[in-house]
Amino acid sequence: MKQYDHKTIEGRKEIMGQLVEKVAETMCSLYDRWQDEKDYEEFSDYAKAMKKEVGSGFVKATKRPFGFIVQMEGFPYKARVSVNSQSISWSNVGQ
Repeated sequence: MKQYDHKTIEGRKEIMGQLVEKVAETMCSLYDRWQDEKDYEEFSDYAKAMKKEVGSGFVKATKRPFGFIVQMEGFPYKARVSVNSQSISWSNVGQ
């Protein structure tokens, strides 16, 4: 991955964009499977898969919205990556 300056808004946007691009395929697959299997499977298994995919910085997985919270190195805030039937996106969720 290309390195960006986490101290600037533009740099943080690029870093998060790279993260979303890296995890998009896996997260969309997990989301689709969860929609089919949520009555039968444990969410903790999905959380483990997300943690493995994200690596360092992973804070926790969330059911609603489906996704995870991450604390990227040097960021002044945590960010949420979420998936729904139409998109994958990220947003600032504060400290």
